[in-house]
Amino acid sequence: MKADKGGSIVIMNSSEYREKMYRLLDDETTYAKIENPPTVQKLQNTFNQNVKKIISKLCNGKDTLCNKLFSSKLPELAYIYGSPKIHKDGCPLHPIVSTMKSPNKNLAVWLAGELGIYLGKFSESHNKHSVDLIEKVKNKNIKGHMVSFDVVALFTNVPLDKVLEFLQTQHNEGIFNPNRNKCLPGVDQIMC
Repeated sequence: MKADKGGSIVIMNSSEYREKMYRLLDDETTYAKIENPPTVQKLQNTFNQNVKKIISKLCNGKDTLCNKLFSSKLPELAYIYGSPKIHKDGCPLHPIVSTMKSPNKNLAVWLAGELGIYLGKFSESHNKHSVDLIEKVKNKNIKGHMVSFDVVALFTNVPLDKVLEFLQTQHNEGIFNPNRNKCLPGVDQIMC
């Protein structure tokens, strides 16, 4: 399998891999065990019904292109796998959830595109990559030391309710551009 960084190939005993994955999944603050998981068909039907309701509300009851774009067709369940972090002690796994064919994939891709244009607009501390950071600090007179912190499981530790509250505040302040794409609803409409 591929390493988390650097593109190296890692050979790991399958029992060690499963043990590390189970250890990740046993974290009840991040993952919840579902006793009777719904079928893919039930997930698809529920998702499509919700999309239809939202689009109908946004478009005054008209069936639109949006419904066709976001509705799920022939989905598969999302699955999780681990990518070894060979640069860390003990070679822990970086959990990756693949949603490539999940019911909400089209909506997620659209939402990422809609929100992606706002990266760096809410905070001056946002860096696109390490070269961006170097450009920002190279002409600064920094006294003392710069420190880099390693965040453990960043994405699973971001409080979703706080993110939604932040996005709602940005919407209320008119940050999102409702005229960016005429044929699709904007984030401003979804946040209503």
